[in-house]
Amino acid sequence: IAEARKLFTEKSYAETSTPEIVAAAGVTRGALYHHFADKQALFAAVVEQEAMAVAEEIERASPPSLNARDALIAGSDAY
Repeated sequence: IAEARKLFTEKSYAETSTPEIVAAAGVTRGALYHHFADKQALFAAVVEQEAMAVAEEIERASPPSLNARDALIAGSDAY
């Protein structure tokens, strides 16, 4: 997933091939397709991992004393 993310970011989804991904990751195409049905499923995993990282950062940066609504409002006031 990390190597796919790097390639998707550098080259775009459309310009990244599965042979490039497996070469960068040091795995076989069989291993890739064992875990992901296709390139689109791998991309979905990359997006899901990124969304989780953003959510974790928001949680980490939010004061524990605030409820979710107040934390959201406080965060939007910062910008």
